[in-house]
Amino acid sequence: MAPKRTLVVDDSLSTRMMTKAMLANLSPDWSVVEAKDGADALEKCEDDDFDNFLVDVSMPGIDGFELAGLLREKYPEAHICMLTANIQSKIQERAQQSGYQFIGNR
Repeated sequence: MAPKRTLVVDDSLSTRMMTKAMLANLSPDWSVVEAKDGADALEKCEDDDFDNFLVDVSMPGIDGFELAGLLREKYPEAHICMLTANIQSKIQERAQQSGYQFIGNR
């Protein structure tokens, strides 16, 4: 079985590094690629296939919700996890309307 391919998409370098390190500890056999924003993620998807996506909600340009929708079209079987430090009610409502489960720290 081939190792899982995961794309971490976040405009924060430190968050990408932390997420990549966490994945390396939890699933050392996974191959992890980083993208700095939605456009970078879509570019990386042109030349590569992925099994998992960890996507920041709040990014400049293409936001995480829009990106997740585009990724879902291209990769209907992939796992998409939305990441955010923003637990405002409008973000929770948008997640619910988009069909994503929202888990926040209350």
